[in-house]
Amino acid sequence: MSSLPAPPIPGPVQAGQICDPDNISSSQQATATAQQLVCQLTDVTETVMMPAEFQNALKGDVILSPGGTSMISQLLRSMSPPQYHAHSGIMSKNFIEITHCTASEDRLPDYTQGVGGSGGIQPDVLTYMWPGSITQSIGAAVNGENWIDPNGKSYNIGGFTPEAIGNTDNDQFVLTPPLVVKPDPESTAVRTTLQTVAEYARARGGQVDSSGNVTVNPGAHYRLYCYTKPEIALSTPAPADAGWAAGTVPCVCASFVWYCMHQNGVHLDTTGQYVTPADLPPDAVAQGAMAGPEMLDGLFFYPQAERLEGGDVLNTILENEVSDKEGFFGSFFGAFGWNIASDIADQFLNTFAFDNAASGYGSNAWQTPGDANAVSPDNICWWKGPTLGVLGYAEPLQFLDAHPEQYTVSRWTKVITWGSVTGKVTVNGAPVQNAYVFLYDGMDAYTDANGAYSMQHVGVGSYNITAQVLYQGYEYSVSQQVTLTAQKPNITVDLALQPPANVFRRLDLLYTWAGDHSATLQSDQNITIGPDQQSIPLSPGQVSNSLSIDCDNQGNYNIVYQINATLAEDLSIQFDITETMYSGDDQSDRQSQFGPYSFNAPMGGQTGGWVAMDYSTTFWTNGPTRFSFTATNNQDD
Repeated sequence: MSSLPAPPIPGPVQAGQICDPDNISSSQQATATAQQLVCQLTDVTETVMMPAEFQNALKGDVILSPGGTSMISQLLRSMSPPQYHAHSGIMSKNFIEITHCTASEDRLPDYTQGVGGSGGIQPDVLTYMWPGSITQSIGAAVNGENWIDPNGKSYNIGGFTPEAIGNTDNDQFVLTPPLVVKPDPESTAVRTTLQTVAEYARARGGQVDSSGNVTVNPGAHYRLYCYTKPEIALSTPAPADAGWAAGTVPCVCASFVWYCMHQNGVHLDTTGQYVTPADLPPDAVAQGAMAGPEMLDGLFFYPQAERLEGGDVLNTILENEVSDKEGFFGSFFGAFGWNIASDIADQFLNTFAFDNAASGYGSNAWQTPGDANAVSPDNICWWKGPTLGVLGYAEPLQFLDAHPEQYTVSRWTKVITWGSVTGKVTVNGAPVQNAYVFLYDGMDAYTDANGAYSMQHVGVGSYNITAQVLYQGYEYSVSQQVTLTAQKPNITVDLALQPPANVFRRLDLLYTWAGDHSATLQSDQNITIGPDQQSIPLSPGQVSNSLSIDCDNQGNYNIVYQINATLAEDLSIQFDITETMYSGDDQSDRQSQFGPYSFNAPMGGQTGGWVAMDYSTTFWTNGPTRFSFTATNNQDD
């Protein structure tokens, strides 16, 4: 599989050149329009390795990644209410690319000053954290890739997880999925604006080649102080003596998203310059959103008490890492000792609160951080906009890893005849509202309440038409080839959405049963059944299913094993087993029942176990019995 080529690289916007119908920039579209060129299918097909995708994320959508055990994750969970997403970025291409602002924590211990690190982290390294704003393929953003820093050292850079992460806070388990935050599908003007934001962000994202060499665009460096004052990005680029970061603006992940929106005139909470309490959406206020004095549009108020609580959490984390010799600050312990590492923790926290990496070493000034107006990944969900909403709602992210696929090449084709494509989108025969339908990037539509869509001024020729929507927690889609001709330029194409293949699951049970009729009878009364196999199919259309297995001990008794299975959102299969013993072959005389016993088989994985039972009287015993099994969660083809 890995030897398969990638899809062909698009060429310039000229007739006959290869194009990518999924991703056409605004400048490419303008050039194509001027020349009457359209990106259309050819008859050339090849097997390629398609890149990893965020399947339901378009240019300008914001991705929120759940936090795990990192310092920033724990800091945000200390907020009131707790915040469970710790990283964010802007989709800079449809499905396959993201631009975000991040920093390598592993890099900081490599850049200290003074004897044995007694002077703390080099102030410029801590102030202008590397690499800042970057553009990555989805595969690289999820799996990480090696980037070489300005001094020739290599660090793994990524930042996104495609899976839900569970956290336990205050004895409460919270499962946090990654989210796509996007506009209302009916707000076509907002979508166009967000595409402009995406191109603006991409132009400020550094990129890396296959050797790890970095091209730093004039974007942003990662600045801890932006957790306190993100608006410094609007007026304070890094000075000439900042080295690699010179001329870049200060940001962190969420403030980079905010900065790109702000620079393109996007209204996030108000049409005015400053947010008032009346501007905040009621649901955001109910969740704890507050407005502070002279708070710029898109920011939120964090009082000193809450900020100090977060600082205390960070300080505790750093001290624990030092004492346990683990984690980021644990790496300072062996070389520098407790006192030096503790002072470095002060330097780190003071950089957060006051941007004073140079004088914050060993100072407890961070314990009075003051109020702040800031923005976090979870805050982005509160950007409802003053009218229809810039990012009106969020839905769980759908991830598809790199995979082989039959790919049909597209090329720029000159068109002189135009038509239309209309139709209806359904799931199981029912119309689907807000399904996204597209022929190529820029020629798209959303379905109305009746499932209808319409695309006008479509050049005659061949295309792949695709429809997709998040339905019952899964990405349903369909794609097929369509052709408009000069004789028939206006066509109707009805599309029936299908769930992804991997949501069709099957619980395969391989089992063996052994039973003894009576402890006082001869061993020839022992019965063994199996190994045998039975299966339980599950899918979004049938999330629950059951199976009964009847194990008969030659007329002396029989046991029925009732197995109830449920398909979970993460495509694991949760199932329970209840065993019931009956006298003889007749199930009218129930003697005993044990269970239910619960088990879980992860997607593509298996679990095993056994259940046992018996039933005794003064004169005889039925059993003991033992039902042993292995349960595998397979894709049902």
